[in-house]
Amino acid sequence: MADLNKALVLAKEPIRESDYLVVLYSEKLGKFSALAKSARKINSKLNSALEPGNLIYVKFVKGKNNLTIIDAFKIGVLNITISDLEKLAVILSGSADKNIWNLITNKNIDWKELIKLLGWDPENAYCLKCHSKDVSAFEINRQFFLCSKCFLKLDSKERLDFLTF
Repeated sequence: MADLNKALVLAKEPIRESDYLVVLYSEKLGKFSALAKSARKINSKLNSALEPGNLIYVKFVKGKNNLTIIDAFKIGVLNITISDLEKLAVILSGSADKNIWNLITNKNIDWKELIKLLGWDPENAYCLKCHSKDVSAFEINRQFFLCSKCFLKLDSKERLDFLTF
């Protein structure tokens, strides 16, 4: 039985000779991975639809160990940088949430609102380093807040793992 879902392509990784493992966020299923067989072949109809940042309709079947994409077509593209898309892939959980779906498929993602929806509270948070109440950055891997002064003291490489608002 094939399921049709509206989804955002978060990432795709080449596996084996001609396949991709695609990470998606769906309004019905949340974040999940699915196999796109033969999608790396030059004549594959799936390849162009499965680009990170694309909003798609995707049809897949459930196998023994995984989901397999059998059809996908592009319905739009998010206005988001690859760096922000990678951050989104890290911070989103597996659970589906209509409010999160609506927020991330808007024209511009409100990172502060997304962090709130995911369970962190920027309004009542304190800077990890100076304990200021005026936070403006969130570290997505270690999950802490910084104020703008402490954030600006970081080198540019350290800033890459932060969402700023």
